[in-house]
Amino acid sequence: MPENLTWIGNKLSAFDSIYQPYHGYICLCVCCFGFVSNLCNIIVLTRKNMISPFNQILTALALADLATIISYIPYATYFYCVKKISEMHNYWWVLYLLFNTNFIITTHTIAMWLTVFLAVFRYLVVCHPTIGSVHCNQRSSLLTIIFVYLITPLMCIPIYIQCYIAEDDHGQYWYKFEGFATEFYKRVTYFIYAGFFKLAPCILLTVLSFLLIVTIKIAEKKRQQLLASRQHIFKKSYSGHSTTPLNKKTKSRNERTQESVRTTVMLVAVVLSFVFVELPQGVLVALSGINYSFFFMEIYKPLGDIFDLLGLLNSIVNFVLYCTMSRQFRETFVNIFFHCCINGKQKRSTKNSKETKTRRNDCKNCLGGCCGYKKFCLTTSAAVNDHTLITRHNHTKQR
Repeated sequence: MPENLTWIGNKLSAFDSIYQPYHGYICLCVCCFGFVSNLCNIIVLTRKNMISPFNQILTALALADLATIISYIPYATYFYCVKKISEMHNYWWVLYLLFNTNFIITTHTIAMWLTVFLAVFRYLVVCHPTIGSVHCNQRSSLLTIIFVYLITPLMCIPIYIQCYIAEDDHGQYWYKFEGFATEFYKRVTYFIYAGFFKLAPCILLTVLSFLLIVTIKIAEKKRQQLLASRQHIFKKSYSGHSTTPLNKKTKSRNERTQESVRTTVMLVAVVLSFVFVELPQGVLVALSGINYSFFFMEIYKPLGDIFDLLGLLNSIVNFVLYCTMSRQFRETFVNIFFHCCINGKQKRSTKNSKETKTRRNDCKNCLGGCCGYKKFCLTTSAAVNDHTLITRHNHTKQR
């Protein structure tokens, strides 16, 4: 192995030894926020006013991310905070380790392919609206979700069956590769994992994102040209006025277009966040199939904790994107989780309105007599020269 590659491996191993003691605590903090945020995503996206083909897929995506986070919490707690993962453990913890590894691979892959189909749906709706309006409906999105949730575990079977739990002479346990898991089998598994689970989704997401961005730019350019031409027509029609009135239908259409653009940009951001996290992993896994001893043991393995952290962060970034880029999501979120505060403000506003109305009625009654309280109020006198005069007088309680 070249000396410079050995140097890279040594540096990454040194970094891993420094970072590993903090990994469990950092991931637990991320998991706590991720658990709450994905639960909020599911609650908000399943409201009646939020139901749509896209939101169905986003709900299934949030469910997969939530499952990933829930499964990772015991793993981070025991193997990083209580004990070190490099130590020997009892049978049940090693069994959980294998289960957690396979389960997270499955749920994360489900999330990846759901994101791909989300981008496909949006591409059809934006770039081919005739096809999209026919095929991108709630039934299609539901069938897509079921398909992804069923096919992904079947594709993961070669990974599920390659390891077993072995006991050493001291009564401790760890996992080992099965006898059929030869070097050739491992290489094929790595290529399948890299291709189906990482690189293929990333390539598709990148291409679809590029097409969506190009379509958005073209649509925005056409919208600006159309708006400019209509404003020119309005200026000619209302040249004698100081202001140019805007057509209400045009304004409403522009608002709908802007909302559609924001939705597309939000989905592109969701897609690119997956690509940013998954593409480097896919490349390293593919290279591990070529040279396992270096690319997996010297590079991928020391960076494994960082990849796990990035995957968890990617599981919670969707909530931030929804809140910042979707007005409908924000409004629904506020109505659900801050309903009591909103009701309290509305009640106070109603109460203040009633009190104001009562004062006005009292002041009107004062024109015919005293309202019974020593206070200053505003009353209306007779109109003079078509102007209303407001006079201020002092009322004293009758004795």
